[in-house]
Amino acid sequence: EPVYGATPSLPHVLTPEQVMEGKRPPGRRVIVYDAEGYFVGPGIAELLAEEGLETHLVTSMDVVSPISDLTLEGPMLRQHLHDLGVTAHRGVTVLSVERGRVSGEDEFEEPWAMEADAIVLVTQQVSDDVLYRDLVGDPSGLETSGIEAVYRIGDCVAPRMISEAIFDGHRLAREIDAADPTIALPFDRERNLPDVEPIA
Repeated sequence: EPVYGATPSLPHVLTPEQVMEGKRPPGRRVIVYDAEGYFVGPGIAELLAEEGLETHLVTSMDVVSPISDLTLEGPMLRQHLHDLGVTAHRGVTVLSVERGRVSGEDEFEEPWAMEADAIVLVTQQVSDDVLYRDLVGDPSGLETSGIEAVYRIGDCVAPRMISEAIFDGHRLAREIDAADPTIALPFDRERNLPDVEPIA
């Protein structure tokens, strides 16, 4: 569900892209709301904490950046954020944003609220498939250009983690000559090795 009042055109509501482009909270206390569970939320929290802001990382997950545990970075990442003074609030879902206050509920559906000057939303985004629709909307232009097919991959299909979007492109490139490249071929982990003479 959309977060009520979370409009990135407001000065107290930011996206990671806006932060990286230079937009900053209008006050000292900022919440980074991480619904992704990987590196973007912690990265933004680190950046803002290093700039001297009182930074709170709020996540609906049981642990900050659980996906980082899969790459063995999780414990070091959480220790680093702690050392920077970032306060973690786990098991919290943000439901509404207003100037000076962020509200939601905890894992037990009990009310949760916190005063804050701003919030950075690391949340689900909307696909940008304008280029794809423009291309497939001109079949005669494609034919004239010798383009046989146009396929959607990555965030054009659905916003996702960068590793998944990269794999999407890699998979399509490997299977572009398949009968139907939109359907992934079965994944085979085994590789047959050529016959070799045993070493005596």
